[in-house]
Amino acid sequence: MARSCAVALLAMAIPVSAADAPRPSLQPAATGVVGAVADEQAPSFLNDVVPILTRQGCNQGSCHGKGAGQNGFRLSLRGYAPDMDYRWITREFNGRRIEAASPKMSLFLRNPLGDAPHEGGKVFDRESREYRVLLDWLRAGAPGPKADDAKLVKLELLPGPRTVKVGDHQQLQAMAEFADGSRRDVTWLTRFESNDAGVVAVTPGGLATARRNGETAVRASFQTEVAVAVMTVPFDTPVNPARLSAKNNVIDEHVFASPCCGSSRPTCVPTGSSSAGHTSTRWARSQLPTRCGRSSPTSPPTSGPS
Repeated sequence: MARSCAVALLAMAIPVSAADAPRPSLQPAATGVVGAVADEQAPSFLNDVVPILTRQGCNQGSCHGKGAGQNGFRLSLRGYAPDMDYRWITREFNGRRIEAASPKMSLFLRNPLGDAPHEGGKVFDRESREYRVLLDWLRAGAPGPKADDAKLVKLELLPGPRTVKVGDHQQLQAMAEFADGSRRDVTWLTRFESNDAGVVAVTPGGLATARRNGETAVRASFQTEVAVAVMTVPFDTPVNPARLSAKNNVIDEHVFASPCCGSSRPTCVPTGSSSAGHTSTRWARSQLPTRCGRSSPTSPPTSGPS
């Protein structure tokens, strides 16, 4: 008995070498933190990390967002399942994508930096805001989605619908509204796309440029919300108000109510009637321009509906 106690005391007295010391865990702990205690000010996985992946196109269908993923790494399409994304990033293949002891060496960072083989090439550099946020998230222990994360309820695209001239620039601002009543500027985390870049082009940072006359919509996507701003680039030729006074059918009512029409905007003219007294359907369709500014016939056709 005495001998057993002496052996136990001796074992406790022997220092543990660095080689025998336990390594930081790469698996999520019960608190949803990888390898370290999460900092209260750490970037949010739901509201910061996933939007970065979406904005950079990492979770799109053409990249890791497809059903089978790409090159062994998969993400949910456009971040619709952040809990699954977190498991795939931090736990799949024994957590090989996260290096808790040296966050800068994590594959999760090295691949988009181009420091490791990556079919998608270099996505951002070390001076970028994306890199700094992801590194801060890793240094904080890579905390996962939390039950008390602010829930997005609305995305607003400011300044809203605009009428501009060819060559004009307009900086768009994406404002996110959360369930707790807070609002946050998420422009840098938002993905911007133009329905017709030939009319209005938009940069990844949200700077819209009018290229030619017409009308199109600019879409902003953040998490599960989408906001749209319609941008109109009219011709300089004014419209005679008398041409907007006579509404021949229900189509005219909708056309004249659109931003395309007005005393200072062209191309919106009343639809006429055929000799048979019926509206020419084909000509009426031509008065519903997909882009404001499309040339319209000066008079309706004389044939009946087609």
